[in-house]
Amino acid sequence: MNFPRRAALALAWVLALFGGGCTAVPVSPAPRVDVTALSKTDAERAQANLRVFDTVWDTVHRKYYDPTFNGLDWAETARTYGPRATSAPDSHALYDTLNEMLGKLADSHTAALEPRDANEERTGQRAVVGLRLRRADGHWIVDDVDPGGTAARAGVRPGWIAVRRDGVELGERYSRPNQLPGQVVRWEFLTPDGRTVVLDLKVQPLPIARLETHDLPGGLVYIRFDGFTLTATRWLSQQLEQHHAAPGVVLDLRHNSGGLIFSALSAVGEFFPQAVPVIVTLDQKGDRTRWASFQLGSAHYAGRLVVLTSGQTASAAEILSAALQENGRAKIVGRRTAGALLAAVQASLPDKGLVQVSEYDVITMRGKRLEGVGLEPDLTVPVRTADQLRADEDPELAAALTLLSSP
Repeated sequence: MNFPRRAALALAWVLALFGGGCTAVPVSPAPRVDVTALSKTDAERAQANLRVFDTVWDTVHRKYYDPTFNGLDWAETARTYGPRATSAPDSHALYDTLNEMLGKLADSHTAALEPRDANEERTGQRAVVGLRLRRADGHWIVDDVDPGGTAARAGVRPGWIAVRRDGVELGERYSRPNQLPGQVVRWEFLTPDGRTVVLDLKVQPLPIARLETHDLPGGLVYIRFDGFTLTATRWLSQQLEQHHAAPGVVLDLRHNSGGLIFSALSAVGEFFPQAVPVIVTLDQKGDRTRWASFQLGSAHYAGRLVVLTSGQTASAAEILSAALQENGRAKIVGRRTAGALLAAVQASLPDKGLVQVSEYDVITMRGKRLEGVGLEPDLTVPVRTADQLRADEDPELAAALTLLSSP
């Protein structure tokens, strides 16, 4: 399933500060730590926690796009959360405190990642069994199965109900726990015919950005990609080049939570013969920058186009969807997008974690701010029911095919 992080961990600039965090030693207004009464181990933990906290606070202080911090007294947050972060007993508690503080900014893109999750972000791979779950009718329904995962090889199908993981019943709120490649996880499912299926599934690294294409009736083509990485957008360009003569394409962004802004600008360019305006960004100083599509290496695909969106379509995926819609190049089918559209910078933390900070506000070329609002589709199609999943029915794809086949 999708790791439940801010959709925000998406629209990052290619100049992300992965290499070394901040050049100067960051200092926040957080109270300093008196370690004289602590054991050596606790003192080392407290000092390490404070270094991470200071880096997070300082990066937001220097980079955050809104000089008013959305009305938040940013110095006061350091005095409030600094002691809590310093005394955190472990990494998980530390990052819970950091994200509680960052959550006060109330935006989609500012968040801190623990070292494990930061490593996944850097490598583009995640340790999973290949399931995406969705809460529906009081159950966790298997919404999607990655064909490269152990769940697919074991025969798990969309529409199954996930009941327990390692003997623990899935509650109303569920998130992927810590797991390592090679670990075996016992899943219990309920199938549509009422059978209980228990499977031991091995965790393995899988690409975060799933890439998939296949032929559709009438010479149409289905293309799905789940993230805007350089690899994914090169792959998209190759697919459009190979299917250049196809009369129409269904571009599935329903599971795409975003990625590099430069990849999004390149993806927009794949569908136009010349550069088109895409977005305007605004920084902390109020400076405005206009961004157009990148055409270098573009496939210049000229066929008809329908884009599928959902509430998971976020960030860079919203840029592409909005640009295609505003330029009259595609019809958007599905549901309103996530409304997670800011541009962020990423900085490494002393413990190899990662902080992502919204450095730029983003506005479409028609002046729409999608952050917190989302993009409205041209044709709204309700989310698939559990019965439709079990029957392998996709009403959104069916609606797209109808649009592409109509005169």
